Amino acid sequence: MIENIFVAISLGIILAFTIGPVFFILIETSITKGMRSALAFDFGAISGDIFFITLAYWGTSKLANYIEDNPNLFIYGGIIIIIYGVFSYFKERKDYRLNPPQARITVIKEGNYFTFFYKGFFLNIINIGVFFYWLATIATFSSRPGNTSMRTLIFLATILLTYLLTDVVKILIAKRLRHRLTPINIHKVKQGINIFLIIFGIFLLLNGIFPNYIQSLKEILF
Repeated sequence: MIENIFVAISLGIILAFTIGPVFFILIETSITKGMRSALAFDFGAISGDIFFITLAYWGTSKLANYIEDNPNLFIYGGIIIIIYGVFSYFKERKDYRLNPPQARITVIKEGNYFTFFYKGFFLNIINIGVFFYWLATIATFSSRPGNTSMRTLIFLATILLTYLLTDVVKILIAKRLRHRLTPINIHKVKQGINIFLIIFGIFLLLNGIFPNYIQSLKEILF
């Protein structure tokens, strides 16, 4: 049991530092909107994880198989992320031109927490790769001899708790960095994240159109 806990903690830390839309936007939200908004975003993202865990663990096999065998979901998710990234890029560009930044940020305005919660949930849900991560994790752990439903739930809960605590550390670090960034640099960070979202969306799109090729490329690279 102790070994399983250590494995779960390791997986939680790895998950928290997995490069994806949630990772970068969590940091950006902490810098530009404050700690509470970032926590609301993070709780939304974790709720997305819980949704996928529920689907993978208690969902019907037909539904799980449909998601697993349907590359179109990667295409839909990729298109949505690309649209979101492009829209955010041009919106930030317009806001930057209309409101040129001063030398330093003096006030950080917290946003609507529900909006950030929904944003975190939405960005996690449209990344169908997250579902496959939890499906593989649950399948691997459940197949071990002697594992029960309760042990599996404890294992998954430990991953999520570690993930949350690691994200809190990331948020606190980002909060300290906020005071060292000028508005111009924050603008560059936002635009860099938007460009990353577009690239990530293109990758998901290609993963849906050419699944075999992308899988072969992953095996070569990793």
